[in-house]
Amino acid sequence: AVPAAPTPEYVHGFPICNVSGFTEANGKYIQTTHQQPNATLLSCLTACREDSDCKSVSYAAEYTGCYFYNKFVQGTYLEQDDTSYFAHYDEVC
Repeated sequence: AVPAAPTPEYVHGFPICNVSGFTEANGKYIQTTHQQPNATLLSCLTACREDSDCKSVSYAAEYTGCYFYNKFVQGTYLEQDDTSYFAHYDEVC
């Protein structure tokens, strides 16, 4: 018999702060892009906290921008991967 494919292990817990990885955009959440010149992690988290629909962000210093999510990190199907430029943060971080 052929062994089953491994099941992805998603990051879980709350709060999740500064975990690099990739989300599995499988239609179970809505992702909106937020970018601004010279964005910092603090400016992204502050903007998220001011948006009632935002529960978490992923931030990449290399791109000076972030993505906003309407789910906490645990709900974005995040697979930890240190090769990702994006680190993920719940809005309470």
